[in-house]
Amino acid sequence: MTGFTSIGVVLAAGKGTRMKSDKPKVLHEIAGLPMLGHVLTALRAAQTSGAVVVVSPDGEQVRAFAERFEPRAEVAVQEQALGTGDAVRAGLPHIGSTDAVIVVFGDTPLIRAETISKMAGEIEAGRDIVVLGFQSADPTGYGRLILGPDGALERIVEEKDATAVERAVTLCNGGGIAVRSAHLPTLSQTA
Repeated sequence: MTGFTSIGVVLAAGKGTRMKSDKPKVLHEIAGLPMLGHVLTALRAAQTSGAVVVVSPDGEQVRAFAERFEPRAEVAVQEQALGTGDAVRAGLPHIGSTDAVIVVFGDTPLIRAETISKMAGEIEAGRDIVVLGFQSADPTGYGRLILGPDGALERIVEEKDATAVERAVTLCNGGGIAVRSAHLPTLSQTA
């Protein structure tokens, strides 16, 4: 991608409570590396210009790992757990000048560099936003991506808020989002 730049914003402020651990969720190891390490490796391999890792106010362990593992990483603090949009907003002062922002979760160690590159490529090709989704034979527990008649994304519906028809949809929200940087401040204010 000549002249086109992207940066990753990694949401890593979650706790390890569902994992019944005092260790931050993103620092649990899979295949010999913390989940966050796999995500940062994928961003580097996708040739993003860097990464902004969003941590909680008590996220010193996550900060220390991110700064040690990825020298290009900037760390932002999400002061209160007010959702994804707020976490992205916390990272905005650190993104600098870039064409696209790739938002990923720090606890998705299987995200591939090729996926990140493809999402960035869609922004470079003219899209304003790309939402990562996947098909699931059993979508129970996942948010659904609801498409309009033209195949464009109309909305994301959490399972608990979905109608019976929407729960039958097998296209699920994968969590990753690529956004044309010019639109990000507006989107994060409404998220």
